Amino acid sequence: MRTTLLPQVYERYWHPALDVACGTGRFTRAFEEAVGPGGLTIGLDGARTMLAKAAAEGGPGTVAYLRADAVRIPLRASTVDAVCSWRADRRELSGVAVSIAP
Repeated sequence: MRTTLLPQVYERYWHPALDVACGTGRFTRAFEEAVGPGGLTIGLDGARTMLAKAAAEGGPGTVAYLRADAVRIPLRASTVDAVCSWRADRRELSGVAVSIAP
């Protein structure tokens, strides 16, 4: 995934990036290159078991996990530069819009 998808997705460093419905964090960890040195990727998921698996995988120091409902994301407005989600539905993604920086 990292070698084929990410170079096409980003053109600059994102600070921070949000992975909604991150599950076990596979893609969240792949964002390491996209956020660059000193950046941050936040993996968000409502399932405690999935986040436990994500945290157990370890990964770069540029990754953090947050247990929360995607409809009511507990981030301030304009907090993230990029959002990714492979599993969230439209209802969940409606809560993401306010978190994205202009």
